[in-house]
Amino acid sequence: MTDPAGPAAALPDAFVLEDPLIAASKTETVAGLNLRFPLIEADRLDDLLPALRARSREAFAALPAAEIQAAMARLDAQFADLSRPEVRAVVELVRRIDGFSRHDIERFGLGIFPPLVAYDQALVGRFVERAFRTRRPVETVFGHLQRFGWNRPFTRRRDPDLISHFASGNVAGYSAVLTRIGLPVGPASGGGDWNRGAAQVLKLPSTAAVFPMVYLAKMAEVAPLVRSTVACGYWKGGDAAVEDRLLAASSAVNVLGSDATVRDVEDRARRLARGPVVLGHGHKVGVAYVSREFAASPELRGKVLAGLASDISAFDGAACYSVKNVYVQGDHRAFAAGLVEALDRHAKLVSPVDPALRPVGLRMARIYAGSAGVVPTPDGSALVRIKDRPSFWLPDETYRYVQVMPAENAGSVAALLYASRRLLQTVVVAVPDAAIVPALHLFGQAGASNVHFPGSAPLFNPYEEPHDGDFDFVKVRYPYRVRFAATNFKRNADWLG
Repeated sequence: MTDPAGPAAALPDAFVLEDPLIAASKTETVAGLNLRFPLIEADRLDDLLPALRARSREAFAALPAAEIQAAMARLDAQFADLSRPEVRAVVELVRRIDGFSRHDIERFGLGIFPPLVAYDQALVGRFVERAFRTRRPVETVFGHLQRFGWNRPFTRRRDPDLISHFASGNVAGYSAVLTRIGLPVGPASGGGDWNRGAAQVLKLPSTAAVFPMVYLAKMAEVAPLVRSTVACGYWKGGDAAVEDRLLAASSAVNVLGSDATVRDVEDRARRLARGPVVLGHGHKVGVAYVSREFAASPELRGKVLAGLASDISAFDGAACYSVKNVYVQGDHRAFAAGLVEALDRHAKLVSPVDPALRPVGLRMARIYAGSAGVVPTPDGSALVRIKDRPSFWLPDETYRYVQVMPAENAGSVAALLYASRRLLQTVVVAVPDAAIVPALHLFGQAGASNVHFPGSAPLFNPYEEPHDGDFDFVKVRYPYRVRFAATNFKRNADWLG
């Protein structure tokens, strides 16, 4: 288990979350901590939304896009530095409330900030524009990007004035990506114009979701005018009195949640509003493919197993990118045995299971005790199913729980996955250098959007990689009809080194 990089500020017994435009609040006790958070009420929206739009127009008129991006870089740099006591306190706060390990919060939650800070803003959108113009893979800074489907990109430009985010989950850091969707990013090379900002309403994923408000509180210090363009608060998901008013007023809707939630919001948004752009991000199931070259070599296999153990264990297997199906070209049973050992080692030395979820693993380990088809780690921190025929498996528990199967080759796996393309997002691959771009094409055609190297399934670069096939910050302005997929590496030396 990782140790803190520096001393943490003392955690308070109470934590007050505020939004300047939301007067109502509610208090709950979570993990012994009193949380007070903004409460969005239906009868206040008629005042809230016009005020938010007015503030946003003023802010974006006063601030050039380059100045906004510079301010956001300063903000993100605050969270990228894990040695700062203030950031250590945030890690401890999220760990206390959500139960996830420090490793996961630091590496995968806050891990989104260092690449955002380091990225050359002059390149934002450049590779997306290139991909629109060709069906061939486009080389990016870190990998490759490819478009799939007929090229009908900029059929009609829209300048959204209000974007609503119906968020679920509390993976620290991702709310930074959500707030960027409505911010101007400046004109990209080639003539794209994303220089207009929009007012945004962000739903707190839960009453215990502190990180979005921590991030926005720091934004208020670093970039107060930018903060004034975002209203953030909680309402109970499905509350039609709030949601119908908000959907009717929104020109774009970003919804993250279960498939049922996404369908419900999509249906209501299209019924209540005049053709809003709907960005639906539903349930996904992660996949891994290991080629013979990596499965047969003891050294390479060890690196793949360590990376997969990290991918499978991240946030205890409950995230959209979590690897559940592992296809191995070669001796899949030997690989499965090695994976059990790697998962056991990862839980003991790097990232322990959330104590609240430990009973789930112990219960499942008892159920499968003695079964040749399911092998748990000795302490039930993870379980590996072994099947002798490949299939696309939907696990019945969101846990560190995977299925290992044989694979003829990458093409056969991609063909199998195509039938479940609506559930695909992240595919982790271990293939020779010459097969990386072909794997992007194969798995992109099958429905995947993010092709990652082992150990990086949760790591996401929003400027180079699509989210469920889309670049949300582009689509809210230009509602195109194509899909994208990207790799986050160009050669294996990028991660084996």
